Amino acid sequence: MIPALDFVVLEDDHHYFPPYEAVAIIRGEMLKNHPELGTALDELSGAISDDDMRLLNYAVDGQHRDVTAVVREFLKQRGLINKSWLVEILLGEK
Repeated sequence: MIPALDFVVLEDDHHYFPPYEAVAIIRGEMLKNHPELGTALDELSGAISDDDMRLLNYAVDGQHRDVTAVVREFLKQRGLINKSWLVEILLGEK
């Protein structure tokens, strides 16, 4: 949304705001029943930078694009779309 509103990202040179680190939270039971989720999350670990997240959010919120299409495009660009198990887990497709 930052580009859509013609804003710019300012550097926090005083470190007022803590870093934003997204994490997945999964119940142990879910991970035990579906270990493939852990594999998928490991595959995505560190794969999405702050700039990537801003662009993905803008594509969905600013450009009103379909979430599934945006995720598919991102996975394809990162070479993860060919991993059918990851696509099935993240997008619910086979």
